[in-house]
Amino acid sequence: MRFAVAGTPIRWLTVCGLLLSASSQAAPPSAANLLAEVGWGYESQTSPLVQLSPQGTLIFLEGRRRLAGSHWRANISGMRDWELFGEVRLALAGDLHVKRSPRTPDFDFLNASFSPALRTSMDEWGNIGVGSHWQHIDVAGAHFRNVQSLQIDWTYADREGGHWVIMADVGKNRHRGELTDLDSTSATLLLQRHAQTPLPGIDAADLELYLVREHNDRGFPELSSRSHLLHVSLEREWLGVTWSAGLAWQQARFDQTVLPTMPVRRDEAWTIELAAALALAPGRTLRVDYVDVRNESNVALYQNRYRQLSVALQLTW
Repeated sequence: MRFAVAGTPIRWLTVCGLLLSASSQAAPPSAANLLAEVGWGYESQTSPLVQLSPQGTLIFLEGRRRLAGSHWRANISGMRDWELFGEVRLALAGDLHVKRSPRTPDFDFLNASFSPALRTSMDEWGNIGVGSHWQHIDVAGAHFRNVQSLQIDWTYADREGGHWVIMADVGKNRHRGELTDLDSTSATLLLQRHAQTPLPGIDAADLELYLVREHNDRGFPELSSRSHLLHVSLEREWLGVTWSAGLAWQQARFDQTVLPTMPVRRDEAWTIELAAALALAPGRTLRVDYVDVRNESNVALYQNRYRQLSVALQLTW
């Protein structure tokens, strides 16, 4: 039996979706806005060629498997809140992200999410919110996952323009057809800190810590895992351009092994993000992004490296 691991890096895309979703949830309620984006990019993924022997042992083969191709993408997201009664407000956040790669359909991706919540102020102690989150994910042109969860968060805005966020999320992940074995229940705890001018020469900094527990609902402990992710990003405006750099580190450990001859899977991923944004006019920004993700695993099947370079025009209202 010979096979290659290739296609969209699902774990990384799921993490990115989590980062984007959490960022929109974590923003102060007064930051209502609408953002649209259209862009083009080029991405590649490499992974080892392996062979599964009759004894269930993974064997490395000569060479590597590589996918590469260009894509176009479009994104629209927004937030809005309304006063209901007293200090209680209704907040709505939504996001739709579509990516299409005509020559490399394994990179096709769609993410749609909607998050209604009730929020109330605690005066100088910030505000709390209780809401739900719905998410639909397609990968490689096919349905991958539906998510429905309950979220509770606390947000505190400081006088310097920064804020703190603590958010807990408990939800169900559902799949279709052959992927139903991936059905799971997940619990996520997020701690986020956004600071304005934390150091000389740095305009803004973000620190995010995620703790995630995912339990397989179909009785497959080798698909249950614990993971943590630390994400740090810095931003500075220089020569009329807003420069930003980010670094993310993630570790995941699964509960059991797939085969007796294989170790319990452990992954460690590093992500580097670099970006430059040029304001063309009020509410009009040209942005260039580079992302490099390297996942190391003690099971050769899951080792891979993913890279993407993209250019996008962002419109905000």
